[in-house]
Amino acid sequence: MERERRNVDDAASLLVELGRVAAVDEWERNRIAEIRAEGERRRHGHRQAAATAVVRMQDRGETLSAIAELAGVKISEIRAVLRAAGATPTTRRRAQPSAVGAPAVEAEQDHNGAAAAPRALGASATDTVQRSHAG
Repeated sequence: MERERRNVDDAASLLVELGRVAAVDEWERNRIAEIRAEGERRRHGHRQAAATAVVRMQDRGETLSAIAELAGVKISEIRAVLRAAGATPTTRRRAQPSAVGAPAVEAEQDHNGAAAAPRALGASATDTVQRSHAG
């Protein structure tokens, strides 16, 4: 009789502890999801700041190759940051002649030399990067 009572008590303890294990599993899944979301928010902010720095250097006439060399990173890493931030990766810019009285424009070219949409000189690509993630 005593043995049976102890077994019933221990079976109840077993069920309680298994329930607690399941609760910890659920808590852990939720915390991991929260941490992943926070990590992604932080990475996004750092990518935005990095892309903004690259765009500022490009606005001063630097190429992606020169920026990569200056920073000591591969050009593909810079392109990846720009893409992740929603900016268009470009390797060089050249001023295009403008019509008399019209503002000069800058033509952007990708690494294959294909032209992208021109941008008025003085217009900041930084604004474009920031606007692309504002909404």
